Amino acid sequence: MRKIFSKITKRFIRSVLILLLAIVAGLTAFYLYNPGKAITLVFPDLNKINYINTIIKNDSAYTKLYVILENKNPYKLTIDTLSYDIKLNDTSIAHQVVPLNISQSRFDLDTTRIPL
Repeated sequence: MRKIFSKITKRFIRSVLILLLAIVAGLTAFYLYNPGKAITLVFPDLNKINYINTIIKNDSAYTKLYVILENKNPYKLTIDTLSYDIKLNDTSIAHQVVPLNISQSRFDLDTTRIPL
C-alpha cells in the first residue's frame, strides 16, 4: 500500500513539475517573440487623453492635459515619474520629466494632469 501511494505521489509531483516547466517555457517564448505585447502587459497604458484645455494669449499657449493611466496588471503598481516628449512632425514641442508618486492597485484607473 505504501509503495503504491509513493508511486502515485512521485507521478503527481513529476506531472506538476513538467506542467510548470511548460508554462515557464511558454511565457518565455511569448516574451521573446512578442516584446511589444509583453511591454503593454507590464507597463500602464498612457494612450488615453481625457481632457485638453488650451488658452492662447498673444504668442503663448497655456495648456492643461489630463491623461488616464491604466494598470492592466494583477499586481500593485507604483509610478514615481513620467517622462514625455511631444513632437509635431520631427520637431519636439515639449519634453519634461514629471514626478507623480501614484500608487495604483490591481486593474485600477487614475487620471493625472501633465503640465505643458
